[in-house]
Amino acid sequence: SSSLTILKGKCRPFFVSLALTLSLFLSFIQYLDCLCRKQNRKTNLLVATSGDTGSAAIDGVLTTACTHISATVLFPSRAISSVTLEQEWQMVRHAEHPNINVLCCEGTSDDLDVVIERVFADEEFKRRHSLSTVNSVNVLRLIVQAAHYVHVYLSLGLGAEGASFFVPSGGMGHLCSGVIARKLLSGLGTVRLVGCVNENKAFHTLMSEGELRSKGMKLKKTLAPSMDIVVPYNLER
Repeated sequence: SSSLTILKGKCRPFFVSLALTLSLFLSFIQYLDCLCRKQNRKTNLLVATSGDTGSAAIDGVLTTACTHISATVLFPSRAISSVTLEQEWQMVRHAEHPNINVLCCEGTSDDLDVVIERVFADEEFKRRHSLSTVNSVNVLRLIVQAAHYVHVYLSLGLGAEGASFFVPSGGMGHLCSGVIARKLLSGLGTVRLVGCVNENKAFHTLMSEGELRSKGMKLKKTLAPSMDIVVPYNLER
């Protein structure tokens, strides 16, 4: 789950960026919990996952010992998705915690994304149930991930000129955050962003042939379940 930076012909994976995101994410959860306590209200995180986001959200709630934040995580059945047994276990083992709900759903991760988008488009429903999310439908996640690129760029110093970021992509959120980062920091405009996909390559087809052929396409299970998304939900962004 880290970006790969190509610098002067050498590959340098920046795993530190993942630690940076986790730190920022935990800080956000702590701040949100503190805010909820002061306002005497609760926030419910509704999260859809194709593998990684769900367990990260659960860990965030539990690690920060939140008292006013709960998380409901939806994940697709392994029968029709490529969620691994290990990823499923990372989520369901916390299902009995009072602040955690974990639900296995029929359908693919693309189907869950449609549900999440519809829920958060309903302002009244969202307000009534005090909903938030760490999915990239919440632009805050993209802003946090933009810190990856800024951190790496500053770490490279003068050598960052002309560097390339190869980003494993499913929903294209991390790639989209790279575009945001380039607008935040002028020097990042010189770097090249490369979205890497697997056999679920609707985005590649769109970019190479100018046509989004998603209708009738079926999810293909691969060794990278977090990238197994037919239609990237950050495509418009």
